[in-house]
Amino acid sequence: MTTSNRFEINGVIDTTNNVFDNIELMATSSGCFVTWDPSAGHWSVIVNEAGTSVFSFTDSNIITAITVGGTSMNDLYNSVQLEYPHKDLRNSVDYLTVTLPTADRFNEELDNQLTIKLNTINDPIQAQIIASQELKQNRADKIVEFATDFTANGLKAGDLIDITNAGLDFTNKVFRVIQIEEQDTEDGTIIYSITALEYDADVYNTTGLTYDLRTKLTGIKSKIVNDEMAVQDDVDIGGQIGRLLAANAALGLINSLFTVDEDTGAIINEGSFADPDKQAIMEGAGKRPDLEHSASGTDICEGASTTITVSYPADCVTSCFFNSPNYIYPYTITGVSADDINVPLTGNLTLSGGTANITIATVDDADTVDETLVFTCGGVSTSILIRAKVDWTVAITRSATEITEGQSATFSLVTTGIPDGTLPYAITGAATQSGNITISSGAGSVSVATVNDTIYTGTRYLDFVVTMPTTDHCGIAGYTASSVTVLDTESEPTATTTCEYISVPTVWCAVYNGDDDQLEGVTVRASAMLPKALAGEATVTVPLTLTVTKGASSTIAAATTVNIASSAALGGSPFNVLTSFNGVGAKGLITGTASTLYGY
Repeated sequence: MTTSNRFEINGVIDTTNNVFDNIELMATSSGCFVTWDPSAGHWSVIVNEAGTSVFSFTDSNIITAITVGGTSMNDLYNSVQLEYPHKDLRNSVDYLTVTLPTADRFNEELDNQLTIKLNTINDPIQAQIIASQELKQNRADKIVEFATDFTANGLKAGDLIDITNAGLDFTNKVFRVIQIEEQDTEDGTIIYSITALEYDADVYNTTGLTYDLRTKLTGIKSKIVNDEMAVQDDVDIGGQIGRLLAANAALGLINSLFTVDEDTGAIINEGSFADPDKQAIMEGAGKRPDLEHSASGTDICEGASTTITVSYPADCVTSCFFNSPNYIYPYTITGVSADDINVPLTGNLTLSGGTANITIATVDDADTVDETLVFTCGGVSTSILIRAKVDWTVAITRSATEITEGQSATFSLVTTGIPDGTLPYAITGAATQSGNITISSGAGSVSVATVNDTIYTGTRYLDFVVTMPTTDHCGIAGYTASSVTVLDTESEPTATTTCEYISVPTVWCAVYNGDDDQLEGVTVRASAMLPKALAGEATVTVPLTLTVTKGASSTIAAATTVNIASSAALGGSPFNVLTSFNGVGAKGLITGTASTLYGY
C-alpha cells in the first residue's frame, strides 16, 4: 500500500516569533488544529478531515446543561483572501480569493472577508483547499460545551462525536472534540468537560476549485552574467508549466490562444505566439495521459451492442489534474468493416468529468465467421469478439418411436445451410455407439442395433445426439438430439419382502364398572410395529382385539389375532406382548402370559 503527502510545508519560519505561534501557523497551513490532550499529557494535532462519529451522547450520559455558542450573522465570513508565496511566480507574493456563493448566504448578509497570510505554503492547490476549508469551517461555527460521566473515558481531542438532544433539536448531530478535560468532583467522581466544534462534511469538498496558472515569463531574457543559464532556466520553468497551461486551456480557464493536437496531445500555435522561444515552450507542453478502458461486453453476438467507457486513470485524477479537463481523444476501430457496426471506424471522444462512452451496435449479417473488433483510444486497445450467427436447420426423424429389445432403429437427418461432409454423433442408453454421419445433399442417417440380454432391465432408451458445426452461442444450440424407447422382452419378476409390519397393541388399559368395580372393558394405551411372519418362520400368535366377560372375576379373550415372526435376528426393540390373559378381580390388574417380540 502506497501513501502520499496531502499537504507540504514549504516556506520560511520566523524564529523570532513565539514557538507556539509558529506551530499554529504550520497547523493552519496543513489544515489541522493544535490542542492540549490532558489524558496523554502533551499537545496534540487534530487533522481536520472527514470522518464518522466514534461516540454518542444523549441525556443518559450528559450530566450538565449543554452550552451552545456561535457567531452572529454580521460576524460570519463569506469570502477569504489568502496571501502566500506562489511557486509559479518563483515564490513571490500572490493572492487568491474564495467566495461563498450568493445562494448560500443568509438574507441581508453583508460582505465580510477574512484575510489570511500563510508564508509556509507555496502550492496554489494547497492554498485553495486551505482557504476553502477556513471559509466553510467558519460557517459551521457552532461550539458546544458540556460535562459527561466516566463512560467518555478514552475519548481524545480530534474524535468525532454525535449528540442527540430534543431541546436543542439535535438528532445524532456530529461535532469534533476540540478539548477534553478530566475533573475530580468533591465526592471523588471523575467527570469529563468537553468542548466540541460543529462538523460539516462539506468543509472537505473540493468540487469547483480550479488551478489558475500564474507566470512571470514574458519572453524577455534576464541580462545577468550567465546568459545561457538564464535561457535554460526559462526553458525549465516553461516545461513545468506548459502542461498546466494545456489543462487550463481545456478547462476554459485561460484564453484560447492555442489548441491541443488530437494525435500527439502537444500544443499547436494558432498565431498568437510570435515569440519563437515561447512557442518552443508551448509545443512540448500539453500531453494527455493514457486512458483506461472498460466494456459492458467483450464476447457478444451479431446484432448485440457493447458500451466502452474510457476514463483517466484513478491516480491521474489526483496527480495529473486538479480538475479533470475535457480533452478530446481520437479513436480507431479495426478488425471489422464499416458495414458491421453503427459507428464510424474513426472519430473523437470528448471526456466530460474524466470519462466518455461509446456504444457500438453490431449488424446481424450473413457472415459465418467470428470477427474481433479492436477499439483503440488514448494509447489503450480493447478487443470485442463478435460471434457469427449460423443460419442452418437440422431435423431428425426415427424409424420407430418404440422398439423391442433386440431390434434396430435408424435416425435420419435432413439439414439446410450445412455443407456436405460429416457430423459427429453419439448413441447412449440401450446401446453405445459413436462415429460420424455422412451428410450429402443435406441428408444422412445412422442405424443402431440393440441386444436381447434375456435379463429383465425394464424400459430403456436409445439417446441419439449429433454435434453441429458451432458452439452453444448466440441462441443457437451446438447439438440436437432424439430418442427411441426400448421395451424389455422379459417380464418383471414378482417382488417379495421380509419387512411387512403390523401395528400390535402392547399396553392394555382396564375399564371398571362404577358400581361394583368389576372389569367390563379394555382400551389400547400403546402399540408397536411388529413383523408379520412369512412361510417357514417361527411365529407367535398375538391378539389384536379383545372381548371382556364381566363377572365376580372378569375374563379376557382374544377376538382377533395375527401371527408375528418371533426371531430376534430380525432386529428392532424388544416388546413384551401379552398372548393370553388371566382372570381379573375387582380393581385388579390385567395380567397373563407374555412373549418377547422385536419391532419398532
